[in-house]
Amino acid sequence: ISLWPGNQDAQLWIDGGVLDFKDQGIHLNDNYNLLEVIAGGVIRTTGSFIGERNDFTPVGGYVELYGNGNVSLSHGIGGGLFDLHINKSTSSDKVSVIQNLDLDHNLSVLSGNLDINGRTVDVAGDADITGKLSMTLESSELNVVSDITWLPGSSSNITNGQISFRGNWTYSNGTNASLTGANTLTVEGSSNSLLLNNDPDA
Repeated sequence: ISLWPGNQDAQLWIDGGVLDFKDQGIHLNDNYNLLEVIAGGVIRTTGSFIGERNDFTPVGGYVELYGNGNVSLSHGIGGGLFDLHINKSTSSDKVSVIQNLDLDHNLSVLSGNLDINGRTVDVAGDADITGKLSMTLESSELNVVSDITWLPGSSSNITNGQISFRGNWTYSNGTNASLTGANTLTVEGSSNSLLLNNDPDA
């Protein structure tokens, strides 16, 4: 696993390019000081992305979890991520949220299975889902400031928890997603919102 920082104080500056960990995860530990200035670029890993810091707050770029296998995701209480991309190989490859998440921009579930896992995920922008979203525990909560869009090929295992949004909710033609069980969907805010169902099976 890649430790940020390692065995001494460190700095991390990224405003472009790709930092790719092809065979290990990333651990944001709080043993030493870390000066983090991330305004762009991509941080991607095939492993887990685990945070224990309260000062990891990128203002650009995105974190991508990709590849085979099940992994875990957190960023540390008080920290956050800008954009998050879930891009696992198949819907059987799961990313489990193990701590509440704050996303300062967008969430993109491109492929694989994002399991909210009883935590709260707050998204300041849009949530676009082409892969799978799972919410099976009552304490699972997804709060999206703008739109939630289920794109063609998307699917879900949503049987519990709460979802809120302030923009539009769209089932695109070709989605396999549906809400079942005891989950609650809430439309918030003072502006008009649209509930769009373009798929006959959604």
